[in-house]
Amino acid sequence: MSKGRLVRFVILSSAAMMLATILLGVALNDAFAAEPGAEAASGPHPKAHFIAIAGAVCVAAGMLGAGYAVGKVGSAALGAASERPEIMGRALLFVALGEGIGILGLVGGIMLIVRV
Repeated sequence: MSKGRLVRFVILSSAAMMLATILLGVALNDAFAAEPGAEAASGPHPKAHFIAIAGAVCVAAGMLGAGYAVGKVGSAALGAASERPEIMGRALLFVALGEGIGILGLVGGIMLIVRV
């Protein structure tokens, strides 16, 4: 993939994620405004399907980002470790940071789903 195509892909995917975030924010603007005691009496939350979609998008975006980060950083870390084995521990630290992206997306999705 050429550098121009990669930059175009990153810009378009970032714009799509920002658009999805804005649309979900607009759809959920009053979803969390309901009274906590009123939910049990009246049944499920009226915007429960939007909250479920937001949780799914949160988890999916986190996992896609983590997969991309671990793929790029992991291959670079193994390449660097093959030349200098003493830096393997520091290289694995950066791979773990990429995994943190996936964990944060999962926690955000769980927090949204529990709210339903």
